Amino acid sequence: MALTSKLACLTLIVPGLMMATIVVPPPNIYSYSITGQGFDPSTGLEVAGSTFNISFSTNGPEEFNAPNNFLRTFSVTGTPAAGWVLDPSNQGLTSYGSDGAAFATFDDTNGDAFGNSSVTYEFFGSDAFWAAPGSNIPFTPATPNAPPAADSGAFFVFNSAGAQSDPPCTNCTVNITGTPEPSSVALLAAVGGIFLLYRRKRRNWLTD
Repeated sequence: MALTSKLACLTLIVPGLMMATIVVPPPNIYSYSITGQGFDPSTGLEVAGSTFNISFSTNGPEEFNAPNNFLRTFSVTGTPAAGWVLDPSNQGLTSYGSDGAAFATFDDTNGDAFGNSSVTYEFFGSDAFWAAPGSNIPFTPATPNAPPAADSGAFFVFNSAGAQSDPPCTNCTVNITGTPEPSSVALLAAVGGIFLLYRRKRRNWLTD
């Protein structure tokens, strides 16, 4: 192959490689699975028995003041007590103090819990807390009527006309996983393959 033809091929391949390598891959996808502990409607306090689950995924770890289009999926299953059902219009991600938080609200369809119309569970943590993958991570400390801690916390609030209370959810836990977006893995593999092919072709051309 003539030298001019080799140089022409290189002028086509090199810019293509440069364009491929400057593509910014999508962010890591973080998935969260929160187990919320139920409560006793007769006392309004946390009690073993009923549990519910909040599952959501985000573009990167959950954080305070997350950008638009940050939340990918959000779903709630189960109930904290018999006769209480999810309010689908009052759930999602929010902030608590300077922490990112997830919340879900349940309505009392039985009307048997001292006139309470709904209860809202809130789970909050620092950016570092939400960014650390792990299993069965407790939300601690969870002190009632306290500002956000440097770590995390969980509590539930009864929305009623009477006295307000926000008991801590001491048995609430979360599973956190962070995995690369499949398309970013494919992109990096493709770029690596093109680069290796270029090096092999270049070596062959220079020895011809």
